[in-house]
Amino acid sequence: MATDAGPAPADRAFDPTTGRTIVSITFRAEPVEARVDPERFDRLARTLARRLRHAAPVLLAALLAGCAAPPGLRDDGASAPPVFTRLELGGVALDAEWHLPRAEPAAWLLLQHGFARRCANLRGTAARLAADAGVATLCVNADMAGGAPALAAALAGWLASPDARAPDGRAAPAPLIVGGHSAGGLFAARVGAELAHTQPQRLAGALLLDPVGGPALAQALAAVSAQGRRPVLAVVAPPSPCNAGQLGAATLRGVQAAARAAGRDGFIGVELAGGTHLDAEGGDSEALAVRACREGWPKPENVAALRALAVHWAAALAAAPDRPPGAASSAAALSATAASAAARWRVIE
Repeated sequence: MATDAGPAPADRAFDPTTGRTIVSITFRAEPVEARVDPERFDRLARTLARRLRHAAPVLLAALLAGCAAPPGLRDDGASAPPVFTRLELGGVALDAEWHLPRAEPAAWLLLQHGFARRCANLRGTAARLAADAGVATLCVNADMAGGAPALAAALAGWLASPDARAPDGRAAPAPLIVGGHSAGGLFAARVGAELAHTQPQRLAGALLLDPVGGPALAQALAAVSAQGRRPVLAVVAPPSPCNAGQLGAATLRGVQAAARAAGRDGFIGVELAGGTHLDAEGGDSEALAVRACREGWPKPENVAALRALAVHWAAALAAAPDRPPGAASSAAALSATAASAAARWRVIE
């Protein structure tokens, strides 16, 4: 019910103390009947719900970005600053973030963010990979719910096409590495599974950071690994709400078993003792995400260890995917600096 308001006649009074005339106006309201077209209301409600559903991850990411990490954990990524572009994928224009090495990149590495996150949350890790491993990293800002299978297929198609060029105009090098954090790991595995079918000679392997996924991740990684012919390497954290009780690690053990059954080494990575699901984000994470995962802020030594392994593995996959890194070379990479050497870890078995 709405009302139609109008003024009543004005009352006037003289104030002798100020010498002014005071005008008092009283408003009266009359009821007005409001008529709503039910079909139009339903259409508007459905449109609003659809728009809010698509906007939710972006709105959540913007809210989380307001709660910055402790100063001692932040990394400005100045060694390889981000470059921003837009990619047309599946008929949708999406924001993309790149980190480019100074020299010709040895490979392109997809480094995809997780659910309700943004590429900016992996900026420090991506910058280290570009600067120290010599690979160009690519991340697409998108909704990662369910691993975004349609978008994964579209991105794989773009990566395999002649249209795939870095922001500086250079064409994609032959080796392509798929990688991602959390649900972005499932997305990356799906991209890799597509490439294993369309560009098997170019797919160098997968680099996963505490991936989350069940049967869909297992199926995609089976295609990427091909019984250990291609490396699938991961850094995982102990069980937590944000990695679904270490669900990704259980899937990785299946990949390991298939590789060993085929007579291959089966090294699939390490678990960081005392690590968190947000180690991949490090100082690019924020307080609300830390509270949601209930593990506390990432420890600097674990962030350093994760990045040391990622750099070592990416460089190795780019140079010689047929000679993947193992436990011994990974241990050497971890002991190379005081920061990463302080981390406690074990090989995934």
